[in-house]
Parts: sequence; C-alpha cells; structure tokens
Amino acid sequence: MTYNDLKLPTPDVFEGTKQNSKVLIISSGHSVKNILQHKEKLKNKFDVILACNYSFQFFDDIIDFNIVTEKTSDGSKNTVYKILRDGKFRKDVPRIVNWKGIELYPNRYNLIKTTRSNFAFSPNIRKYKCGSHEGLLIGPIGKQNFSLGSVSLSAMHFAAMLGANEIYMIGADMCFKDQFDHFYNDRAYRDRPSELKKANAHKIIKVNLKNQVYDTTEFFKESAEYIDKLIPSLFKDIKIFDFSDGLLMTPKKLDINTFLQE
Repeated sequence: MTYNDLKLPTPDVFEGTKQNSKVLIISSGHSVKNILQHKEKLKNKFDVILACNYSFQFFDDIIDFNIVTEKTSDGSKNTVYKILRDGKFRKDVPRIVNWKGIELYPNRYNLIKTTRSNFAFSPNIRKYKCGSHEGLLIGPIGKQNFSLGSVSLSAMHFAAMLGANEIYMIGADMCFKDQFDHFYNDRAYRDRPSELKKANAHKIIKVNLKNQVYDTTEFFKESAEYIDKLIPSLFKDIKIFDFSDGLLMTPKKLDINTFLQE
C-alpha cells in the first residue's frame, strides 16, 4: 500500500483554521513534568494544545491534536497505536499519524494520514503541500542516518499551518535529565539490547552547554542545532517560546510556573 492508496484526509484540511493563535506543543522530554499538575490551567492560556507521540495519553482530555511521526511497526513492544487500541481515548481528537503503519490504528479514532518531507529545503511553513512536495517538515539526514528535527519540528510546522503567531514548546528538551529518557518512566534509549542500540546508533553522549553538562544523543544534539537555525529564518514571522530546559537556544525561554500565574 502506498501513501496515495490510503483514502484518508491529510493535514492540509486544517490550514488556516486557527489564525493568530497561541499554540502549545507538548513533546515528551522531562520538562513536561512541570505542567502535569497544571492541566486545568492550560486551556485558558492557549488557543490550541498539540500533543506529540506518546505524551497524548497524559493530556488527552485537553488536547486539540495528536501528532505521531514515528513509523509504526507491529513488532514494537510499546507503540502509540497499541496504547490507543487497548485504551479508551477521545474519538474526536484528530490523530495525525505517519502513513507507514496507520492501517494498524483502530478506525474508531479520527485518523489523518501524513508523510514527512524536507521540501528540498525550501518549504512554505504555512502549507502542507509546496510545489511537488507534501508532508510535515523534517530536516536533512544527520550523522546517525535519521532526519533531523524530531517530532518537535514537525509539530512546529503544523502549528504554523494552523495559522499560529505564537508557538510555545515544552518537553522539547532533547536531552536526558535523570534515570529516565522521557517525562514518563522509560529508558527507551539506554536499555535497548546492545545489537539494536548499535544498529540505531543511539549512543549516549555528553554536551557542554550553558555551563551544564547534558546527556543526549548525536541525533538530538544535531536536531536542536537545526531547529535553532530555522527559528530566526523559516519561522521568523512567528514568536517562539520555550518552557523546556534543554538544548534549544534560540527560542525565548520562559518559566512555566510564572507564566501560568500571570
């Protein structure tokens, strides 16, 4: 089955539907712990709340969109489609899912198919389709043979497509801050079998930044650097703020507790 064979809508159906909006992107880094106890305040602060990958399960009652850019494999132990299959989550939330494996998702959910593209490095961030290309934005292939940017960049592109003039990010830490690799308790990178770790090249490295030493991967390090480069150029017409505490340097840093009290 090909992308075009799937008779499902694509994210361009949402283009321009949230003009001049304030969009919160919830990724899966450790900083998300700082908003778990403040969920009831988020809807009053943001026009749109967008959860990335696995983070949706902790915020499903308040989110407007869920983006899943990972390629689904039926052999995976813990994938988003299995969480949705085995749980009872909202059926109205648009689930924007990588088309590779979307057929495994229960059809009771509101599924939107997506692919990813670098648009020959000349995208229109307000559009899903540009020239002969379409998809959610990814960067070039990095040293570990993965496309740079991670789901955070794809979510930023989607927020821009909606019409956002302010984007707020949390969980875009792109580093590891304790014994777990995400705000939920897993060690997805560090506890992989050695042969799989070698195959995927997820070696943990140390990065010195802002007088701190961070544990991360080469992929996350390069992705943070790539997003930092794009913000003042490609996203120059959008104000980008970051509640995360990690490798991103270009967005304006905000403290989530202070922000929620204002």
